[in-house]
Amino acid sequence: MRKPRIDLLILIIIAAGLGFLLFGGLHNHEKEREFSMRTVCMIQLRLIRDAKARWADQNQKSTNDTPTWSDLVGGKLVDEELHCLKEGTYSIGRVGELPCCSISGHSIQ
Repeated sequence: MRKPRIDLLILIIIAAGLGFLLFGGLHNHEKEREFSMRTVCMIQLRLIRDAKARWADQNQKSTNDTPTWSDLVGGKLVDEELHCLKEGTYSIGRVGELPCCSISGHSIQ
């Protein structure tokens, strides 16, 4: 028959091991979530870039012109105003410039 002290020690070791596994899993999940949000943001920035180019072609605009969200959404170039999943804001910018996100690391090249 085992002594209660040994059973308690085994239980503590098992609980500590599970805690380390759980913490490691949450840490990896957070990295994956951040990667996914950054990827979606970059895809949306590309959509904005392409919509600006189509808007400029359709409306004979130059590289000094800057569309607004109503130009892009109202012209059926983008379904709705886009938003960064990490609560950043998009700057459309002028035609010929890349759009940008206010979150560091969320950009297209």
